[in-house]
Amino acid sequence: MKNEIQARAREWLPRFEEISEYLFSHPELGGQEEKACQYLTSFLEKNGFRIEYPYGSQSTAFRAEFGHGNPVVAFLAEYDALPGYGEAHDQIAHACGHNWIAASSVGAAIVLSSFLSQEDVKIVVIGTPAEESIGGKCILVQEGAFCDVDAVFQMHLAARTVLIPKIQAMDSIEFEFFGKASHAALAPEEGINALDAVISLFNGLNQMRAQLSKEDSIMGIITNGGS
Repeated sequence: MKNEIQARAREWLPRFEEISEYLFSHPELGGQEEKACQYLTSFLEKNGFRIEYPYGSQSTAFRAEFGHGNPVVAFLAEYDALPGYGEAHDQIAHACGHNWIAASSVGAAIVLSSFLSQEDVKIVVIGTPAEESIGGKCILVQEGAFCDVDAVFQMHLAARTVLIPKIQAMDSIEFEFFGKASHAALAPEEGINALDAVISLFNGLNQMRAQLSKEDSIMGIITNGGS
C-alpha cells in the first residue's frame, strides 16, 4: 500500500506544486488570507470534500471534510505570509514555506481520500490562519475545533527530515513607550526619550538570557524607534 500511495502522490504532484506556486505568488498577511482560503477550499470541494468556510470566529479559517467514519484524521494547512520580505525587503512574501505546508497538507488529505471509502474514515483539512502573528490554531483549540479529531498531522520545511520534532509554545507581549518631544539642542532637558527606555528593556533581557534554560528563547523587534 505504501508503494501505491507513493505512486498516486507522484501522479498528483504537479497539481500540488501548482497550489504551492499560487500561494507563493499571492502572499497575504495573517487574518487577511482570503485568496488562499478561496483557492484551497475550491480545490478541496472539487475533489469531494465538504467545506465550512469561514470556520469558527476567524474569517480566514476553514474546515474541509471527507467521509463519515472513524477515526477522524486532520491535516493542518498554514498559508499566511510575512511582512518585510520580497526582493526589496519591504514586501509581503512567504519566508517560512507556508505555501508548501498548505500544499502538502491538502495533498496528503486528497491522496489518502482516494484510497478510502466514505465509511472508512473521516479526513479533515483545517485551514489555520495567522500562524506568524496571533496563532490561529490557539483560537481554534479554544473554540473546540479539535474535540472530535483523533490525530493531527502537519508537515513543515526543514534542513533535514525529523519525524518527531521538538517544538516550543509561544506567547507574545507588546510594550509601548511614550516619550516627550523637545528640541535636542535648545531644550534637551525638557524631552523624554522613549527609545532609550526601549533599549534599556532589550539590554535587561539580554542580561537575563544567561539564566534562562536551554529550552527558552526570547526574540524581540522594535516596530517604530522614532524618526
